Amino acid sequence: MEAGVTAKRYFTGEPCSRGHVAERWVSTRTCVECGRMASRKWRRAHPQTARSWERRWRANNQEYQVERDALRKYGLSAEDHKQMISQQRGRCLICREEKKLEIDHCHDTGKVRGLLCHNCNTGVGMLGDSVLTIIRAATYLEGRGAD
Repeated sequence: MEAGVTAKRYFTGEPCSRGHVAERWVSTRTCVECGRMASRKWRRAHPQTARSWERRWRANNQEYQVERDALRKYGLSAEDHKQMISQQRGRCLICREEKKLEIDHCHDTGKVRGLLCHNCNTGVGMLGDSVLTIIRAATYLEGRGAD
């Protein structure tokens, strides 16, 4: 564990009162699995309140969610993601505009290619991630007097 970071959970190897051999929360000494079960039970009993709290939390923690999703889906750390944003100077690699960036990846290999704005990422995806199709689209636009 890093210096200055305190543990939130610990493991005793002993079963809780319900028989779970799981980690326990440092703050309450309660079993993590029992807490999950209680949370699920409460959410089932209060679905509207639970959804409302979740929506509010998501709205207030969008940056955290982006980093967590990047880590989970693409194997990136929060530091990797921040470094990519810094290397690109916060700009989309295609349109070069400073917009909210999404992780672009190859759908065949799962490899991360870079960060693109929503429009460019969607455009690449809609063109099947095909270089040939994208070149044909650019050629088409050039022939029709587009920028």
